[in-house]
Amino acid sequence: VSTQSTWKQWYQRRVHGKQWYQRRVHGSSGINAEYMEAVVSTQSTWGLNSRLSPLKPARKPVNFVVSHTMARADFTGTWNLDAAASGNPEAVAELEGRGWVARKAIANTTNVKLTIAQTAETFSIKMETTFKNEEGTVNLNGAEEEHDVDGHKTKVTATFEEDGKVLLVTHRYTNANGKTSERTIRRHLEDDGKTLVAETTVTVEGQTASVKRVFRKA
Repeated sequence: VSTQSTWKQWYQRRVHGKQWYQRRVHGSSGINAEYMEAVVSTQSTWGLNSRLSPLKPARKPVNFVVSHTMARADFTGTWNLDAAASGNPEAVAELEGRGWVARKAIANTTNVKLTIAQTAETFSIKMETTFKNEEGTVNLNGAEEEHDVDGHKTKVTATFEEDGKVLLVTHRYTNANGKTSERTIRRHLEDDGKTLVAETTVTVEGQTASVKRVFRKA
């Protein structure tokens, strides 16, 4: 008997609470009463607490800021020229104003070795050939720097493009014939980082010459 009385009191309190809440809903302005009745009915069906509180304002949406760091290609390593897969650089050398002997030496040099060291801030490259050796370092922040290249004052910039897949290095200078020139070198990796492709384009007073050279990782 005691147990039955306790359950009866509990049920009456639930019914009373439900009726009170329905009166509140029907008496409130701007609230869909049918919708709220359905909510109350559902809560009663599933045995949820009938002491319902008035509707609370919807929470403000949370904006999540996702930081994205561009993954840059890393050219660090030693690379050897694949002459069979590469183009002839003689036309580029001629447009740059190099003499016949120098052009032929560049065109016929097949033993080319690159040693590259790259950090988050800099790109350093050393080129060794039977003709000549060259080396230099550029910053990767896109700022213009002045370098001495082949005896010419050269303005150099280096930036990553295409989501960090391509490194673009631009040289602006006056060539051996006193003409304003621009040389761009676009480097990217292929074959899971085992192949380095360097595409060089030289522009002199509207004339353009290009060459693609392929290097395999040692």
